[in-house]
Amino acid sequence: TTLYTSHYATIMKGGLTDAELQTAIFLYPFINAAVSTTCGILMDKLGRKKACVICGTCAVTMLIMFILSSRLGFGPILTGIFYGASIGGLWTMSDTICMTIPAESAPSEIRASVMSATGLCFGIGMVISLALITVFQNYFDIAWVCLATCAPFMIAAIVILLTKVHETAGVDLEKVTGYEYD
Repeated sequence: TTLYTSHYATIMKGGLTDAELQTAIFLYPFINAAVSTTCGILMDKLGRKKACVICGTCAVTMLIMFILSSRLGFGPILTGIFYGASIGGLWTMSDTICMTIPAESAPSEIRASVMSATGLCFGIGMVISLALITVFQNYFDIAWVCLATCAPFMIAAIVILLTKVHETAGVDLEKVTGYEYD
C-alpha cells in the first residue's frame, strides 16, 4: 500500500488537469479524517476485528474506485473522495492490525517482541512493494501497477483477519497468557 500512498499525485495527474489535481488534493484529507473517525468509532462499538474488516473492505473498494476515477475521468471531486476514503480505511485498518490487536492479545512478557515482529512484517511488505514498482513502472501505467499489487494483498489481509484473528476488544491485558485461543 506504500505504492499508492506514495504515488497518489502521480496517479491523479494521469487523468486530471493541474487545477483539478489541486481540487482532489484539497479534498482528500477531509474525507480521510471523516473515514478515520468513523472507523475509530466502529472499533469501539463493533470490536477491532469487525471494524477492521469494514475498514479494509472500504480501503480496497475505494482504491479500485480511485484508480478507475483517475483513469476514466470521473472528475476531481470523486477522485479526491475515493482516495481519501481509501487511505482513511487503510491507515485505520493497518494501524489496528499492526499496533492495537497485537498490544491487546500478546502476553505481557513478549508484547514488545510481538509488536516488533509485526512491524518487521510491514517493513518486508514495503520492500516487496517498492521492488515491484521499481520494475513494473517501466512497463505499465503506475496506477495499474498499484492496483494490481495492492488490491490482492489488501484482500488477503481481510481474508486472514476473518479466518485467523480473534477479537481483542475488551481483553483484560493482565490475564493474557498466549494460550487463550488454543
